[in-house]
Amino acid sequence: MAVYDNLNMATDSDLSVSVVDYHERNLLKWVHEKTVWTKDLQMRPLPVGHRRAQFRRFIPFEPTMLPLEEGVTKNGQKLKQTDLWMTLKPYGEHFEFTDELDLYHIDNMHREMNEELSYSAEITIDNLARDAKCSGLAVQYANGKTSRAGITASDKMTYAEIKKAVRTLTKNNAQPFPDGYFHGYVDPDTEYDLTEDSHWIDVATYQDKRMFETNEIGIIGKVKFFRTNRPKIYKADTYVAYSKSNDNTTGISSLAISSYDATSLTVTLATNINEYVARQLGMKMFSTGGSGGNGQLIYVEYADAATNTLHLRWAPATALTSSTTIIPEAAGAANVNVHATVIYGQNWAGGISLGGNGHNIQTIIKPCGSSGSDDPYNQRGTMAWKAKGLAYGILQDAFGVRIEYGVSA
Repeated sequence: MAVYDNLNMATDSDLSVSVVDYHERNLLKWVHEKTVWTKDLQMRPLPVGHRRAQFRRFIPFEPTMLPLEEGVTKNGQKLKQTDLWMTLKPYGEHFEFTDELDLYHIDNMHREMNEELSYSAEITIDNLARDAKCSGLAVQYANGKTSRAGITASDKMTYAEIKKAVRTLTKNNAQPFPDGYFHGYVDPDTEYDLTEDSHWIDVATYQDKRMFETNEIGIIGKVKFFRTNRPKIYKADTYVAYSKSNDNTTGISSLAISSYDATSLTVTLATNINEYVARQLGMKMFSTGGSGGNGQLIYVEYADAATNTLHLRWAPATALTSSTTIIPEAAGAANVNVHATVIYGQNWAGGISLGGNGHNIQTIIKPCGSSGSDDPYNQRGTMAWKAKGLAYGILQDAFGVRIEYGVSA
């Protein structure tokens, strides 16, 4: 259905290359400036001709405790690394316009439509990066709770919880950023609770205003916090995957397991999946349930519809069995919403860049009449944004901690 009606007159001429370039530059600029969760990522260019991107996690050298012998060259240590792969997925959105909307000149309406598309791209990319950053297995439940299912609204984020997370990162040899702090994200509800603490240092009180970064709100417990209006909130969910891209009301509520190979971290499913479902399952966290489930969290690196398998990033604490099912992540006690804050150091997570040689993100404008016989009167055209391949993920799970908690009403 057309979004606009009775607007400017259009012609059948081709679009100017400069118009498309203008919109692509505007799109990229908007996304870079507005996204919060893409901060501090190790970025890789879009790989050409490949569906997966490779990241490397280096294993630190062991300490040398023996002195050198005179005139003797000892055996050197071997460089060790773990290859991590991220599955690229395309994303995009579009709208339809009529032949009475002039898309061939850069007027106010043209820019406004591009801004709406840019906003769609921004929230999509920000949410994808958020979900990836909140998929680690290093979890800290507030107020001493042992699982998300026990979290209530009174189990709030506190100075003590932040200190505990910093202690964990320090013990794991995570490195603070060049500004001397670990970084973290909080939403307005968490900010409301946390800023009541006497240890909170508000950004407005900084002596050196040059310390201030975009979206920064303050410091507490050796952590610099940034505000996000798109927090990770765990709610009661129904499906592990949806059936169609244009239908979020039907889907698969659980996946049955046929077998699990602990060596390759591969789950063979008893439930058949198609290619679209496999795309949804990759780079996401799930819970385990069923008669053999114990409610633990698992992270699916990628899914393969051809072999009906899931490939896990990390080994589950308890081996999966044929009586285990894979279900959506749960909410808190009595289905209370559970908020998440991630606190992390350098080299914690990575992703695929939007610009650069890969030319990943683009604006696509199809003028009226470009659909051939499907548009016999040259009445309909479309404007869209598309990212050829996006992927975000955690590289060093020990360098980040996710705190799960409740918030004040």
